[in-house]
Amino acid sequence: MLCFKIGEKVIIVKAVGKNFLFVEIHVAIARLLFGRVLHAFADKKGNSKMRLLPITLLTALLFVLASCHLSLGAKHDAVTGATPKYQHGKTALPPEVGAYKVIGVLNGLKKYVIRYDNKLYRGGEPFADSAVQSLKKYGIRTVISITPTDQERKLCKDNGLTLVEIPFEKTKGLSPDDLKRYLKTLKTGASPFYVHCHGGTHRGGVLGVAYRVHIQGWPYEKALVEHGRLGGDLMADHIMLESVRKIPK
Repeated sequence: MLCFKIGEKVIIVKAVGKNFLFVEIHVAIARLLFGRVLHAFADKKGNSKMRLLPITLLTALLFVLASCHLSLGAKHDAVTGATPKYQHGKTALPPEVGAYKVIGVLNGLKKYVIRYDNKLYRGGEPFADSAVQSLKKYGIRTVISITPTDQERKLCKDNGLTLVEIPFEKTKGLSPDDLKRYLKTLKTGASPFYVHCHGGTHRGGVLGVAYRVHIQGWPYEKALVEHGRLGGDLMADHIMLESVRKIPK
C-alpha cells in the first residue's frame, strides 16, 4: 500500500490482485479521520502497537472497496499479454479528472483517445483509413507506434504523417535505447504526437508515464496514479513501468 500527498489531497494506492485501487481524500478530512482514530485507540503511554491500528483499519477498508468492484484495471490476455481484440460498440471512458482530457472514441481508432496536453495524445491503433481524418482533426504530425503494421506504415506514408516505431513487449518493457529514442523524439520531433499500442491502455499508458516524468517533471508516484485512472494496471504493468522510471545513463 502506498500513501502520499499531492496538493490538498491524500492519495492512497493499493494493489488488489491484478487490479489497482486508489482512493483520494482531502487533507483536512484525512487529518480529522486519522487524528480521531489515533486518539481513540492510542493508550496513555502511546503504545506503538496501538498506533498501527489505523493502518490496519485502512487496509481493511480498501479490501471492502475492492470486494464492491471499485477497483480499476483493464483485463488482458493471460497467454499473450495483449489487450482484448477490438470490438465495435460502447466503450467505457475513464473519469474526467486530473491534468488530461478525455477526447473519447474517434473514427478509425480503437478504444478511446486521451490528450495529455497539446503536445501528446494517446489511444488505440488505427484500424481503418478514417483514422487519418481523426488524427489530422487534432493536428497530429507524428505517430509513435508500439505495434506497427504494414497497413499503418502505408497509411502514414500516403498521408504525410511521420511514423516512429518503438515496439516492445509487456513482459520486458522498454530497453534503455528505446526509452532514449522515445524521449528524443518528443524533444526534437514534429508535434503533436499520437502514441498507441493495440488498445492504448497498457503499453501506450507506460509511454504516457515516461512523458509525465521525464518531459514534464512529474513525480513518479503522481504519474502512476494517473496511469491507474486511465485504465492501467500497476501489477500487470510493473515491469514496463519500472523500465521507464529512470533515464538510463
